[in-house]
Amino acid sequence: MDRKQGHVGWLGRFKKAGWGAVCFFFYAFLLVGVLGCDEENAASRIEDARMAIDDGNYQTALKILEKEAGTSEVLEIRASAYAGQVGINTFDILAQLDDEDDSNDGSIDRIGSLLGAESSGRLACSEIASRLSLMDQAVTAIGGATVNNDNKVKLGIYGFTDFILSMGEILCRNYGTQMAPPNAVTFTEAWIRSLRGTIGGSFSAVQVETDELTRFGQDIGYAKNAAMVLGPTNDLGDEFQRFLGDIDPNGDGSVSQSEFAAFLNNL
Repeated sequence: MDRKQGHVGWLGRFKKAGWGAVCFFFYAFLLVGVLGCDEENAASRIEDARMAIDDGNYQTALKILEKEAGTSEVLEIRASAYAGQVGINTFDILAQLDDEDDSNDGSIDRIGSLLGAESSGRLACSEIASRLSLMDQAVTAIGGATVNNDNKVKLGIYGFTDFILSMGEILCRNYGTQMAPPNAVTFTEAWIRSLRGTIGGSFSAVQVETDELTRFGQDIGYAKNAAMVLGPTNDLGDEFQRFLGDIDPNGDGSVSQSEFAAFLNNL
């Protein structure tokens, strides 16, 4: 091979290598741009989901987020969307604590009064299962988010809500036909006292499934953690503490059938 051919071959290889480097940096630049745009789009979608929740469009929020990565922020928003479909907005609940005209007079009333589907506050027994499923999803989502005090309080509210709905399901199964109107619950202590009178003055014979008692144990665990975060001088924290004292008087973190019956009888 003569020097000219060698020179041409070397120059050709240099040009190829040079163009390869140019192409590499060009595509790298494009990739950075695409990733940057995707991050901006994700942030925009997350903000759209927040706005949808503020407007009460919970299913829209979930639709917006369905392909988003499960970051803590996304999980928190999903939890709010699931709980919102049940009627639970943690910000509204916390805002009620400053309302001097708040008429809730029982440990379950503040949250229970939000769960009725009718203007009367009643909820058909047939609708409880779907709401419990939504609360399962809310609890799962917030449980996967970053562990901090705000999320512990949210989880406490969700757990308390789950307990109230589960209580309603048990009452429906045991006494649905004796309710007025039949097979419809109202989640207030006054209504439960009224039902107690209708069935003969005692819930001592109420039947509770083992998995329901297990669920109660999980719910009171969430409420206990929230109460510790809120402290005894916080109204919601005080309600959680009263609830825990009523449902779990020995403080062992579990609920027996007799403890549940006593809870209902003492409301």
